[in-house]
Amino acid sequence: MRGVGSEAVESQREPVVEEDRAPSRAVGLDTREYRDADAQARCVTVFEKYAKAEGQTILGWRDVPVDDSDLGSSVKGAEPAVRQVFVGRGSNCPDVDSFERKLIVIRKQAALEI
Repeated sequence: MRGVGSEAVESQREPVVEEDRAPSRAVGLDTREYRDADAQARCVTVFEKYAKAEGQTILGWRDVPVDDSDLGSSVKGAEPAVRQVFVGRGSNCPDVDSFERKLIVIRKQAALEI
């Protein structure tokens, strides 16, 4: 049940525009066959170069935590490295569709160079 005067409070709220709810961030995965620091650094450099060229912002990277306690010693050396990249939507992407198109372009350009 509504309290007295709640209608007045609700009518004063600004309407929510769907564009305000549009995602402004994206997450990508980078998987490498082996844990090679040089290859990882190259991947980060190349991906960030293309993200910047497309007007997007790299918010950060993180290693995905894994529990490899059940793996045997013979396979731990071949365990893949998995990292996540967080990308912020640039001002040149007024809507979700344009942001998604930019992400596809970034991924394809980076994949071709890596």
